Amino acid sequence: MASHSPTAQFYDTIFAQAEKGQQEAFLRQLFERDASLCASFWAFINPLPQSSTVEVEALSAEIAQMQEKTLHYPWDILFEIDPVADEYSSELTDLIDREIIGPYQVKMEVACRTGDLCSAMSYLRIIEKGTNVDWENAEEPGSHHIAEVKEHICYQFDFLISCFLDNIFSVGTVSRAITQAKTYQADAKGFFDYSANWGAVSEILEDWLAKAKQL
Repeated sequence: MASHSPTAQFYDTIFAQAEKGQQEAFLRQLFERDASLCASFWAFINPLPQSSTVEVEALSAEIAQMQEKTLHYPWDILFEIDPVADEYSSELTDLIDREIIGPYQVKMEVACRTGDLCSAMSYLRIIEKGTNVDWENAEEPGSHHIAEVKEHICYQFDFLISCFLDNIFSVGTVSRAITQAKTYQADAKGFFDYSANWGAVSEILEDWLAKAKQL
């Protein structure tokens, strides 16, 4: 698809002009050096079936587990970390990353690098739903920084979009991801409402797909 990258024309102006043997030799070495690139190319020519994403039952179980941990986590440990702090918003979000959502941030990034966009979105779903608990009943100071918690989770949607734009996917994969995002958007309410965030993801994917189909 069209790109705003400064190297967008490199294929036509440089790569395509090289001898076929040179092209093949370069690509062979490139694939030998980068396992993620190999996986991404395999997914590009063999789009992963919808069944390859995190199964619904497993997804629900992981969400429930994260919700339990989020709501009952001893957030008051922050008082011990810094007894004289006036507020704990940044310390709280750092702790959320470290103790609650960190593994899924990594999984989301790895899935994007290997062309598995639908699984990446499933991991974002776990983060979204798993932290969507009644923060008013959380331990202090967690209950004092509700707005900051939502803002931090919203950043995870931006992270997914960034990962998507930085990697390569097939038209079929993006088409399935759009359906997945719309399904999540229809059920994105709770203590926090992330409907608009899933809508933004859908719009980015739909824009990408429309441009890809013009090529």
